[in-house]
Amino acid sequence: MTHPIDQAFLSLLGANGWLTSDDAAQYGEDWLKKEPSKPLGVARPGTTEAVAGVVRLCAEHNLSLTPQGGNTGLVLASTPRQTDARAVVLSLERLNDIRSIDVVGQTVSVEAGVVLNSLQEACAQHQLTLPMHLGSGGSAQIGGLISTNAGGTHAFRDGMMADLVFGLEVVLPSGDVWRGNRAMLKDNAGYPLRRLFCGAEGTLGVITAATLKLKPRPHQTETLLLACPTLESAQHIVSHGRRIAGALLSAAEFMDETGLYLVASHCSHVANPLEKVAKITLLLEFESPSSQIPLDDAVQNIVTSALENDWATDGVQASSEQQRNDLWELRESITESQRRHGVQLKHDVSVPLQALSEFISVTTERLQEAFPAQLINPFGHLADGNVHFNLSPASTQDETEFLAAADQLNAIVYDAVVEFNGSIAAEHGLGRSKVTLADRSRDRCERLLMKTLKNSIDPRGTMNPGVIVATTDEVPDVPG
Repeated sequence: MTHPIDQAFLSLLGANGWLTSDDAAQYGEDWLKKEPSKPLGVARPGTTEAVAGVVRLCAEHNLSLTPQGGNTGLVLASTPRQTDARAVVLSLERLNDIRSIDVVGQTVSVEAGVVLNSLQEACAQHQLTLPMHLGSGGSAQIGGLISTNAGGTHAFRDGMMADLVFGLEVVLPSGDVWRGNRAMLKDNAGYPLRRLFCGAEGTLGVITAATLKLKPRPHQTETLLLACPTLESAQHIVSHGRRIAGALLSAAEFMDETGLYLVASHCSHVANPLEKVAKITLLLEFESPSSQIPLDDAVQNIVTSALENDWATDGVQASSEQQRNDLWELRESITESQRRHGVQLKHDVSVPLQALSEFISVTTERLQEAFPAQLINPFGHLADGNVHFNLSPASTQDETEFLAAADQLNAIVYDAVVEFNGSIAAEHGLGRSKVTLADRSRDRCERLLMKTLKNSIDPRGTMNPGVIVATTDEVPDVPG
């Protein structure tokens, strides 16, 4: 006999729109496979109206709701809590229509379930691009990217995902639909409501569609891989590159020698074209939408200055699209190679640029003192201060001891972030995994503002409970 709740969802969504039991299992597993959950069911609506119906059904039956995009997040925001037996996952994968591309206004109206790479392919047909680039582009969905305020490799130039959003369509916890999907840069008619949902991680509503800012596709692209003796020397190159090329410098990624060791060990098909593994390897990319700008001249100026000033000791410039892709694969394989290596502790943090080198040096020293048998792998976005400070045991024999020291190691990283006036969540968000940490690292006023906002829009507390703000009424004071 079909349960009344199942029957209600089946009546609304149809057989393919409501999944239970084994069919729902994959939706309860996070990307890192840290906390697999068993949702009551998975709702797969195909329209905004159906999403609103799902939200109303959950409210009627007192069910919690976890919106899910491509499920590529790393902080437990897109899967339910293990202990929640009344959790419904709301998958946006069937809302996958690109509604319109405005070539004149250079905007796109798109549903939340559209995958980033698919959107890029559609925009490319009009010589346009969405300036959002990240390794999970083949799985990440637009709604999830907005909900987490994704950053990616071009954020220092083009901004975070919130900076690319002109308008949104959102189903609120009440089941009402806010239709603010407008294609205007300038819209000061009241509070900028779209900003509320950028980075809210599904706690204030369900994004169903968005209008996004596009840019002309690059007419010229130059990609460099440089071997640098220190992080400071890599920063000199980036600073010089920004002075010479300005906004034509589109990406500046750094890799530590540990990261390249992991790639060589676990992704053997990925080649490092440099003769030796450097202390720091710098990946630079330059783009111009015009054929009239002498981009290669600027790039050669930067390379010459880097070598003459000993900021770099070796380098490779991509001479084809395939070589460019190979250089990017080296950078983007770091995350996968560390996952294949085994257990790990991931820290997505940011500090002011001028403090980045000292932060990495000080934190590395403290970590080595606490647990010598570990691989310390800082890498990331050199032009915006966002570093992925990932840790792994040096060998499988050390895994038990490493995991036993996890709380101590995490505290070393996050204490240093606070000490250097940085952020414990640079681009991945808080999810559920960083809520307690956020309550302790940000002052009471800031956390109470977030709690007040959450309670005012979602008074039942059913929309992604436990994400961003604690489920209890009290916000802890900051220690000390």
